[in-house]
Amino acid sequence: MSEQIHFDIEIVRAVDCTRLGWPALDQRQEGGRLGGNHEYVDLRHISWAEAVDIADEERGIIDRIERADDPDAEWTVIEEELEEDPGLMVLIDLGIASTVAALSAAGCITVSSCNGGAYGDHHHERYPLVAFYARRQHVPLLLGAAERAGVGIENDPDGAVVVYADAIDRMPIFAAALIEDRAGFEALPPVK
Repeated sequence: MSEQIHFDIEIVRAVDCTRLGWPALDQRQEGGRLGGNHEYVDLRHISWAEAVDIADEERGIIDRIERADDPDAEWTVIEEELEEDPGLMVLIDLGIASTVAALSAAGCITVSSCNGGAYGDHHHERYPLVAFYARRQHVPLLLGAAERAGVGIENDPDGAVVVYADAIDRMPIFAAALIEDRAGFEALPPVK
């Protein structure tokens, strides 16, 4: 692990509500391979309190890595600790977990996520991102949080939305903005 990577990606904030999809119930069930993700897990059961806890845990891990004399060795120790106490931080890439948790608490359906290799190793995506399904009523709050965090947010061709960043540290800021707006999300009609 080294100094933070800057990803060469144009930041765009535009979501066309007419292009939003919403997966059927059978697609959202475990093993449904939603969005082609063979490891898909429906995380909409995550509460706002859990999202705050996950954001705090992620921030603590990132702080440990950044303060370490040998960040790679510290990450190895952290990975071993996480294996002893499995949770969302084992399933989701570091730097992205807080965003996945906050989107889930907001009632969105996260499909896939990747930190783009921001903390080393090979990753599937070229930059940090989370793909998710959202309802029309989510969009104004999502766009506002994206603006405050400096992240991009756009439709993808399959009816989902993708939030992404040119630096990994912006993703937890987006998560914090969503958590800050939780009252707005809670006021929305429930999504089935």
